[in-house]
Amino acid sequence: MKVVVKLREVKEFFKVENVEAVDPIGLPGFVSVIQHNVENPDEHTSYVWPSMSIEHMIIETFEGERFEHTTTPRWFKQVP
Repeated sequence: MKVVVKLREVKEFFKVENVEAVDPIGLPGFVSVIQHNVENPDEHTSYVWPSMSIEHMIIETFEGERFEHTTTPRWFKQVP
């Protein structure tokens, strides 16, 4: 998967590729993104943002499905 995040205080989008998981429930009020390390499969990088700081977020699966972050951190709606 890939995830594109736009934070409220930052002008540019932050793009994360090779994403294994997006977890909006693991930490209440936070969204975590776990990135797979292609060179060393035993290592991962985690990004965690407070959900209130996320202005816009799109999750795109390998199959081409796209989901857009809404104001409620636990729910995602599919983008046509």
